Amino acid sequence: MARRVGKERYTLREEITKLEGKLQKAKEPINFEQLFDEQAELEHVVTTFLALLELMKRGAATIVQTEVLGPIWVRGVA
Repeated sequence: MARRVGKERYTLREEITKLEGKLQKAKEPINFEQLFDEQAELEHVVTTFLALLELMKRGAATIVQTEVLGPIWVRGVA
């Protein structure tokens, strides 16, 4: 089965910038799922998750997940 690789619709740099903005504006932790529309593409979800991991690595975000398969709560670090 051949697969075709197309141009990225979502870049890590853009998603990091968007996520930083959302986290800076948020007064409360954000549920990871609330970062997307109901019709979110898998590519967008994965790119945003990678952006979140990068922000955590930089010390700019924290996450909390209190139960297995439970919601992921995201908070920016000032």
